[in-house]
Amino acid sequence: MPAAPQEILLTTIMAHLYARCVQVVAEAGVADHLEDAPKQAAELATATGVDADALHRILRSLVSWGIFEASPDGYSHNDASRLLRSDHPASLRAYARMMGSDWQWRSIGALGHALKTGETGMRHIFGEESFDYLSRHPAQSAIFNEAMTSRASIDLPAILEAYDFSRFPVIADIGGGQGKLLLAILDRCPQSSGVLFDLPHVLDAAAPPPSDRLTLAPGDFFRDPLPAADAYLLRRVIHDWRDEPSIAILAALRGAAKPGAHVFLLETPLPEGPERNPVKGLDIVMLAVVSGRERTIAQYQALMESAGLRYLATTPTRSGMALIEGVAD
Repeated sequence: MPAAPQEILLTTIMAHLYARCVQVVAEAGVADHLEDAPKQAAELATATGVDADALHRILRSLVSWGIFEASPDGYSHNDASRLLRSDHPASLRAYARMMGSDWQWRSIGALGHALKTGETGMRHIFGEESFDYLSRHPAQSAIFNEAMTSRASIDLPAILEAYDFSRFPVIADIGGGQGKLLLAILDRCPQSSGVLFDLPHVLDAAAPPPSDRLTLAPGDFFRDPLPAADAYLLRRVIHDWRDEPSIAILAALRGAAKPGAHVFLLETPLPEGPERNPVKGLDIVMLAVVSGRERTIAQYQALMESAGLRYLATTPTRSGMALIEGVAD
């Protein structure tokens, strides 16, 4: 039976409270102190340095959303809560911490300003956009980079299953952060070499393992020359920018690319229809925090063509990410 209109609206009105519960529990590291046996909230509170009654009430709320389990013996893990452990191979703890960080939370709180003006809440509250802020706040930048790496752990297997990059001698990952994607591809493609391009402070923090097939190229894609390559990867990069800077990034690639080089936008495209999809929520983060936007496949295609690239095809993956492929003729 469909939910009543009041239930739909009330659940949505209250949803930010449950998201905040996940974020503060992730920040406190509660999941790291749970093993297989249940623990009472008081024991977890002592281990994490938080208030026992507050933790009990927050965990009780999360249990109702399918995160953690409760019994007379205390709280225990389920499959969802285990993803909040720092040591889980698909951990989302850093992602939850980032989404709950002061700069993100306050910027989302200024969504009404974004609605009125189109300006990000980030600029309204902090006087600068998010990447400028992160360049001056290394602790927050470290959490952001860790969060992006945790998302990569979900995306990487799906990307590697969906596409064979071995035909490209030189592969450049633009804005590639810690290089997890590029290193995974090079491991699959022993005849290829790679170039990891990102801001200097990002590469300094990343410190990927040394390899004679991997070159680090620090720089800013709005100001510095981009490396020549046979294939370019941009994973969750273009969605961070509005149309004009997005076209500038792609035009810079077009200018640096070897003839016939391929460009892959690795993004989670917006669906064309009205169905519920997490990327629509992420688009609100882009609106309020990052000054970017999520796009449909047709919109990504239009950006490519505006930058002088020829759109070729879109390859979906099981994670929801798609490889939107173009070529520099």
